[in-house]
Amino acid sequence: MESSQLKVTRWRKALLGSDAGGPLRVAVVTPYFKEPEEILGICHRSVLDQSYACTHIFVADGFPPTAVAP
Repeated sequence: MESSQLKVTRWRKALLGSDAGGPLRVAVVTPYFKEPEEILGICHRSVLDQSYACTHIFVADGFPPTAVAP
């Protein structure tokens, strides 16, 4: 039977793509379609308030407001 440490190592390698075992990288994707900027602001503040650092990605379905569009 495989040791639990070996299982964790294999799981991390599959997830991270290497044996380095570095910190997990997290992204939150927020898709939206014509939502008001106030709602998108609430979503963004929610992500900023998370305890783990992450990247926040907004994905518009054809109607990005100027406040979010690059």
